[in-house]
Amino acid sequence: MNKNLSKTKRQSLLFPHKNRLVKTPDSLEAVANTLLATFKADGCLLYIFNQQINRLELATASGIKSHEIKTSSFTPGKGVCGSIFNEQKVICANDVKHDNQFNNTSQPELILDNYKMIAAPLMLEEKCLGVIEIINRSSSRDFISQDTNKLKNISNNIALLVKNEQLFDHCRYKLYQRNTLLDLAKEVNSARDLPDLLNFIVVTAAELLDSEASSLLLRKDDVLRFEIAYGEKGTEVKKFEVPIGAGVAGSVVLSGKSTFINQAEVKDSGIFKKIDKGSGFTTRNLIASPLQVKDHIIGVVEVLNRRNNEDYDNEDISLLESFANVAAITIERAQLIEKRIQAERLATIGRTVAGLAHCIKNITNALKGGEYIVDKGFRDNNPDLLKKGWEITKQGSARIRDLVFDMLTISKKREPEYSKCYPHKIVTEIVEILDEKVKEKKAKITTQYDETIGQVKIDKKNIFRCLLNLTSNALDACQSSKGEIKIETFKKKGKPLFGYRVIDNGHGISEENQKKLFKEFFSTKGSQGTGLGLSVTQSIIREHGGSIKCDSTQGKGTTFTIELPTGK
Repeated sequence: MNKNLSKTKRQSLLFPHKNRLVKTPDSLEAVANTLLATFKADGCLLYIFNQQINRLELATASGIKSHEIKTSSFTPGKGVCGSIFNEQKVICANDVKHDNQFNNTSQPELILDNYKMIAAPLMLEEKCLGVIEIINRSSSRDFISQDTNKLKNISNNIALLVKNEQLFDHCRYKLYQRNTLLDLAKEVNSARDLPDLLNFIVVTAAELLDSEASSLLLRKDDVLRFEIAYGEKGTEVKKFEVPIGAGVAGSVVLSGKSTFINQAEVKDSGIFKKIDKGSGFTTRNLIASPLQVKDHIIGVVEVLNRRNNEDYDNEDISLLESFANVAAITIERAQLIEKRIQAERLATIGRTVAGLAHCIKNITNALKGGEYIVDKGFRDNNPDLLKKGWEITKQGSARIRDLVFDMLTISKKREPEYSKCYPHKIVTEIVEILDEKVKEKKAKITTQYDETIGQVKIDKKNIFRCLLNLTSNALDACQSSKGEIKIETFKKKGKPLFGYRVIDNGHGISEENQKKLFKEFFSTKGSQGTGLGLSVTQSIIREHGGSIKCDSTQGKGTTFTIELPTGK
């Protein structure tokens, strides 16, 4: 919505659209104050005619206290004000309550023991826009014919000012409507999800037509379902469905045309009364437009109960149709995006299940092999076979545990558990843990530390996990007796970053495989790998706000570089 217009201000701009004055323009208040000084009077009342409800409404009352005003609106012909409006004559009365010219009217509009007044209709091109009244001379003297003539001449200028204010406010209101439609059009390219978008549409529609409630129904086969309902009893209304062809909304879908039903027509209209009865909502009047994309109607938008008991008209239909056209395109786009996301999710689930099935199959095959060797060891009473089978079984159990932990890490974003530590101490622990495996493979691990880094703030446990995975992969890639691995720490010059490098002289990784390295379930180890290690590593590094990259040449080796914020 146009944030420069508050809800109150938007409503104040509606009065020219319905010839209704909600908030008095400053210029009219200034005119009333000027008249007080010109006539040296105690008060000034200005009434504007509201054609929509056929009443004269008090626009401003200068010098008159609120408790002295008996009523703030009149039907033409009723009261002093209504009589002047009907007769369209300038009058002078120095004893209003007992003046014979008001015998056929109701009581005067002011609660005063006695008062004097001069009043004039606000005439413009033979049309009466309202009435101006001047109350009591400050000196207690009577009004005279010169005062009446002066007010008659001034009233023509006041009528012109009122008309200009109405035209100016009408232009501002049209600008507000245009801006509202533009704001809705912008939503087409927004990142809103569908529920949030629908809420935006119904709230905007209600405000645009100055109404108490609105709802949006989308078509599902042969019924319309309330996707969202704004206003009183909105939660209750959402429980209902409207068959196509039933009620106003169902009829709009069949006809493809907008319609409105006002207060005088509600009782005998086609309103789906079951909803009012079941929800406790009372429909006074409503306006409905189809949500149509090309030749397909996807739903209906309804706006209900105009504020101030006013009716809807053809101009409102034109406005709501423009709004509904943009809304329909916006909704359809959001639905297509939602379907695409859902399809991508299903595809991802399919790939994940397939990957998991492959990993679990490999692990269970290994476990089955371990079970066979253990059974044979029992049958043959062979301790060596028992030990070998148990080691295979333990490795399979460890792989299942690692797989579960990796899946948990990938499936749910976690906040790192930060603590201060020295980066090179993590490397020292990894070297110690892998010592036996390095000796078995007759490989070599060297380290190089940048002591200027000092303490950093990281999730030590998870960064340890990343480096252990990278170093284990490097060791697997190295040839026996010739493998060399180097682990470095470094500090980024001029930036609050530090990092690790894991360098090996193994068989390297092809360019094609480098593009797939960080995808789930991709592995170059065949049945020996789950394909989740590097995905998990990348996920942990990104959670830290860091980055990881791979540089590799087949036959020469691979370097993985991690950069992380120091977090100080």
